[in-house]
Amino acid sequence: NGRIYTLENVDPMFTESKSGKGLKSGRGKITIGQGAIISGGSIDLQGGAPEVIEEEEEAGGKSGKHGEEEVKGKSGKYRNDGGRHLEDDAQKRNLIELDRSFYDSPTLGEKTVLAIRVEARDGAYSDTEEHLSQRVFGTGSSDDDMNLVSQYKACSYNKLNFVKATHRLVSNGVKTIKLTESITQGREIVRNAITVKINQEFRVSSPSLLADHVIYCLPKGTWNNTASAYVNHWLSVYNDHNCNIPTVLLHEVGHNLGFR
Repeated sequence: NGRIYTLENVDPMFTESKSGKGLKSGRGKITIGQGAIISGGSIDLQGGAPEVIEEEEEAGGKSGKHGEEEVKGKSGKYRNDGGRHLEDDAQKRNLIELDRSFYDSPTLGEKTVLAIRVEARDGAYSDTEEHLSQRVFGTGSSDDDMNLVSQYKACSYNKLNFVKATHRLVSNGVKTIKLTESITQGREIVRNAITVKINQEFRVSSPSLLADHVIYCLPKGTWNNTASAYVNHWLSVYNDHNCNIPTVLLHEVGHNLGFR
């Protein structure tokens, strides 16, 4: 159904085992046994271990803890100028890796993107649907010449093309989702509430059925980091205006594509 949970209190023997270490982000599948407790965005295994029911080999390397890499939102990490300059060496290396790897990448072709503008009970993503569409897809004036679409085209030598997801409920690749949850409940609960709401409004079992990549733009104050994404997955999550910064979008969607 697209909801994401963090596993807690996992048997250390499992995490050090071949099965545990062999789990691949976005590939492996597990079952959770009886006695586990689901609370908010986590599942407490009470010292137990999940059962691996399917493992698939993936090209590439380690995917990071829980298949997720977070970018810390510290001062100076990015310039607040629409993302036109990179100040972090890791960002530069990531773009170089993208540039070199696209020749042999299995992720080439046309990929759909759906951007979700989130309104919670006590806060909302700061900008309009129109502005978000401009920053992701370049819809609008020449000021939007640097965006997710244009930069992946450039990095891939026009071999990877992101396009707007189309649906009667979607406008220019963007949809606003309204929640009853509060931003004070934290990212995990808000993130899963968004997923449930999308499934309900679009009558699907998972947002991944609507687009190859789905971007959640959370209200400011939901959590303190810049953004996070899941390796070999459809979801990336952003803290408010970071949805507007092309370098952040490039970095996180890169994790979806399998880049570390």
